[in-house]
Amino acid sequence: MRLLARSALLFALAPGWAAAPSRAAELEWTAAVTATSDYYFRGVSQTVNEPALQADLAVEHASGWFGSLFASTVGFPEQPYGNLGTFELAAQVGYGHALGRGWTAVGTAAYYAYPNAEIGHDYLELGVGLNYRGATASFGWAEDALGYAGSGRIWELVGSRSLPWRLGLNAGVGLYELPDFDDEYAFWHVALTRPLGRFAADLGYYGSDSDGRRLFGPRADPRLVVGFSYRVR
Repeated sequence: MRLLARSALLFALAPGWAAAPSRAAELEWTAAVTATSDYYFRGVSQTVNEPALQADLAVEHASGWFGSLFASTVGFPEQPYGNLGTFELAAQVGYGHALGRGWTAVGTAAYYAYPNAEIGHDYLELGVGLNYRGATASFGWAEDALGYAGSGRIWELVGSRSLPWRLGLNAGVGLYELPDFDDEYAFWHVALTRPLGRFAADLGYYGSDSDGRRLFGPRADPRLVVGFSYRVR
């Protein structure tokens, strides 16, 4: 699942990219659909600052294995990407192993596909993380970083906690390194989530540093994002 860079709603409703899975009694699954005012991924809008529709399915087993399928509408500028189409599909599998005293180690593999793109852009991303009581430090490697046809290294620190009035807080910072281009940029987010029965609403603030804005222009500008989600299960 794309952490963070999507609405915090799905972080609250299903296992996230950097979130350690809980030990379910048996195989359990959750599903949600979301409408969001923007789709931010690691500090960069994937919809050119336009709304997106998303769907997510996540499964989890007591053994520690978990997985998810994520679909979203997207929109990218023609350059430097070419035509990547209007649809993204991401599949993820992972394993979490309890280390004791509240620590959990997590490993993930994700594949991102753009079925109606005119050029090939599908890519693989691998990640490892260490979770402690709602906070996760993670490292990821992408074979095709953000459409630049070069590898990328992603460092992230994300935390979540419960607040009064049934509010949930999720915040994080990260660094995206582009070694093939001798470049990098930092990104961040902070978001509040409020469940309303099977529905949930969130308000988040996402953005990148000056290097991110240099690389991606207005798509990396700090922006408020509002989302509404319905949990199917």
